This record gives sequence, structure tokens and C-alpha cells, in this order.
Amino acid sequence: MDTRALHPDKPDGNPWIAVSTGTHYGMTSVQWDQSGPAVKLAVVELCSWTTKKGTVTATGRKIARTPWDQLSPAARRVLSLHGILP
Repeated sequence: MDTRALHPDKPDGNPWIAVSTGTHYGMTSVQWDQSGPAVKLAVVELCSWTTKKGTVTATGRKIARTPWDQLSPAARRVLSLHGILP
């Protein structure tokens, strides 16, 4: 199984980021509580918590630091829609 997720807007020309493996409805997924800070930041970037310049927003950084059970229902919903598991 391929363990990379496509990131079409990556400015460095490399369209792939590494993510943890797991399947969620046949997709590669990330298990939030088992992921490290770099993976979580990449996930919030993919979920569009970014500025116009492409950097992660303060909200995105806060989400990346927060355990799954302490995230707001809205943040969990957005992450879940992107295939993120608790």
C-alpha cells in the first residue's frame, strides 16, 4: 500500500507528503493521536488551515497541538472528512 498522500499545492514542486498508514474507506489515512507534530502540521495544511501565502494559521497550529478528544466537534468533522482517524 502506498503511504503517501497527494498534496497538489506544495510550492516546492514535490506533490507528496509522507503520512502514517491505515485505511479508512479504502483511502490512506492518518491516526491523529499516533501521529507526530510534523504529520499533524501537514494534515492541517491539507485541510486548508492556511494563509494566502500558504503558511499554517495560528488556528491550524493550535489544532495540530491538540489531542483528538480535546478538539472541537467542528475541527474533528473537518479532519474526519479528510480521512483522519482518532
